[in-house]
Amino acid sequence: MKAILLLIFLLTVYAAPVNARYRMIYMDELLEETSELAEIVIHSYTYTIDTLGDTSPLRMYKSVYCMQYSYSHQPDSIFKYIPQRNSKYGWVLFAHQDSILSQSSLHQGFWPRVNDTVFVFFDFQGEISLFGRELTLNRIQLWSPYQNSSWTTLFYACAPFEQDNSGNFNPGFLMGQKEKAKEKGYDLASVFYLLISRKDLDEIKSIRTKPK
Repeated sequence: MKAILLLIFLLTVYAAPVNARYRMIYMDELLEETSELAEIVIHSYTYTIDTLGDTSPLRMYKSVYCMQYSYSHQPDSIFKYIPQRNSKYGWVLFAHQDSILSQSSLHQGFWPRVNDTVFVFFDFQGEISLFGRELTLNRIQLWSPYQNSSWTTLFYACAPFEQDNSGNFNPGFLMGQKEKAKEKGYDLASVFYLLISRKDLDEIKSIRTKPK
């Protein structure tokens, strides 16, 4: 029964209109459209109906209805975020999965785990466009919490952003995207993830932080 429901669900999703084959992220444009870049702590989720059975260890089993979070510098104030069902960025298909790369086979469309401390990009409509997680003391990995018809996110960016090779993708595809990125005036193309140093992201955050 679950398999039948999943098939119906996926057919419905793939039949939905999308703006592009991939989610194309031009980082200069995304930053211009970012009203707030903040470091937050995930407290809890509430969910819609189950969309997938328990597929441990990824646990991609529910669609996010509401996320409760606090700002890392303001831990006592809890805020709520409800994803748009018809987001311009893509589909909110799954809830959270493990953030550990060695356990992750899904490279986009996932949300942070409860108790994770992450960076979040809010646009001027108050919608989340990206998340970022700290891999080491000096590297932040950005990813899209949305899915699309190709199950692929592409970043075009310039320094200080860096290419991330941790996702599974066709090297030939990436080479083609690098050429297209350079034609558009960007330094690099990156599939699924994008890297930036903590220092550089903190500098961006300093001008994209709302007073609390």
